[in-house]
Amino acid sequence: MSWSSDQEAILERLRVNCVNMSTQHKQSYFFYKKSVKYMRLPTIMLSSIGSVSSVGLTNYLHQNHISALTCALALIVSILNSIELFLRLSETCEMENECSKAYYAIGVHIQKTLMLQRSHRPMEGSIYLEKKYSEYMVLVEKSNMLSGSIKDRMMELPKSPSKMKNLLKRKNSNSSSSTSSSTESPIPRQEEDVDL
Repeated sequence: MSWSSDQEAILERLRVNCVNMSTQHKQSYFFYKKSVKYMRLPTIMLSSIGSVSSVGLTNYLHQNHISALTCALALIVSILNSIELFLRLSETCEMENECSKAYYAIGVHIQKTLMLQRSHRPMEGSIYLEKKYSEYMVLVEKSNMLSGSIKDRMMELPKSPSKMKNLLKRKNSNSSSSTSSSTESPIPRQEEDVDL
């Protein structure tokens, strides 16, 4: 089996990204799970109160007041349910859970493969890299956007910004010297002879 150190380096970066993404999606899952809880518990309680009050309060309140109370409770329940549907909290919660598990599985599989000696790995390095990278990209396209707190190891910028500045300065100086030379006439200037 042929493996190279650059393939292993890319796989290690991919693994670190998977671990980070798994952690972030797991945190998002628990956030959305808590949000669903805050929507569903009041809905359950208000629905119960509304159903009991419509029958059980006839001895204590006039029917007009009971009807107004049950109407208000039903309105609040429908608003909470509509907000939950609009935000798609349940679907998002499940998607975050699936994405967290899928990123974790990719990260663990890469770690297992990289820990093996090169001769014991199940497939060629280039094939394995392409397979795991395509799985990763499918997950990235499928998953929800996360906040910018994750450092993407596949899209790292140069560590020292001075290298980038030097590169840009050289590029600009080359282009400016070529522009200044193009503004000068390529033919040397001669004194003009004027015949009168």
